[in-house]
Amino acid sequence: MRGLVAHSLVLFALAACGRTTAQAAVADADAADAAADASGQGAADTSADTSAEADTETLDTDAAPDTRPTAPAPRFVLVGTQDCPLMGGAEALVLSAPEQELVLVQTKVSDECSGAGGEYFIGAAEGGAGDLWLGGHACYFLDPLLRTPSDRIWWGVARVVQTAGLRETPTGWCITSLSGAEPVRSDSSVLAWALYESEAEARAAFAALAR
Repeated sequence: MRGLVAHSLVLFALAACGRTTAQAAVADADAADAAADASGQGAADTSADTSAEADTETLDTDAAPDTRPTAPAPRFVLVGTQDCPLMGGAEALVLSAPEQELVLVQTKVSDECSGAGGEYFIGAAEGGAGDLWLGGHACYFLDPLLRTPSDRIWWGVARVVQTAGLRETPTGWCITSLSGAEPVRSDSSVLAWALYESEAEARAAFAALAR
C-alpha cells in the first residue's frame, strides 16, 4: 500500500512538472509573439515617419515661390491676320515658334485719307528692329478709346516674324511713319500687337514675356 501511494505521488509530481514546463513554453511563445509585434510596429512607424518626411519635402518643393516677373495686362491687343487685324487677348503675345520674337514699340494710330479709308497701327521698334505696321485699306478695327487723343503715342509690345522682303503701306493716303516718312516699310510681319497705359508697363511686360 505504501508503495502504491509513493508511486502515485511520483506520478503526480511528474504531471505537475509537465504542466509547469508546458506553461513555460506557452509563456515563452507569447513573449516571442509580443516581441515580433513590437518589432513590426516599430518598422511600420519608421516607414510612416519616412513617408511623412518625403511628403513634407514634396510639399515644400511644390510650395516654392514663383520668382518670375508678372507681365502687366495690356489695354488693347490686336491679332494680325491676312486681311484685317482682330481684337484679341494677352495670350496672343506668347512666342510659339523659334523664328518669332518680341519687340518693344512706340505706336501711333493712323487713318487713310482715301475714299474707302482704313485704319493702321504704325510703330517704331526699339533695338534696331525698324518700323512696323498693321492694318489696311478699307480695314476698320480701332476701339473708340484709341482715338482719344488721336495724336497719342502709345507704348506697346509686338510679336513679329521676319519676312523675306519689304512690306509697305500705300502712298498718297496720309499713312506715315513716326518720323514722317512715306510709305512705311517693314521687313517684319506682325502676329500680335499690344498697347499699354504707360512706357513702364510696356517695358515690364516685355521683360516678363521675352524670358
